[in-house]
Amino acid sequence: MSEGRRVLVISKHSLFREGLRRVLGELEGFELMEAVPSLEEAAAMAVEALPDIIVFDGEGGPRSGTELAQLFQLSPDRIVTLSLADTEMTVFTRRQVRRATVEDLLTSIQQAEE
Repeated sequence: MSEGRRVLVISKHSLFREGLRRVLGELEGFELMEAVPSLEEAAAMAVEALPDIIVFDGEGGPRSGTELAQLFQLSPDRIVTLSLADTEMTVFTRRQVRRATVEDLLTSIQQAEE
């Protein structure tokens, strides 16, 4: 994988983590730091290197994007929060996209770097 913006994925859904790992591996300009199931693991891992962008499954814990931004010392614009509830993906970045597609998620990740 080429060097680029470091992305940290936090989701309790292993299928989602692995799928995003593959997709980000093909997306130029991004480097997947890690895909972990919990905030605790993410926080422990981030002690050594902070991510540039976080993709967070909102079902994984009580924290909001703003709280995550503070925890990881990032701008809230660098947090892409999503919900995978009821077989529907909703992406929250600068706007909310209901029934989001993988392309919507990737667009949100790309916009987070701007």
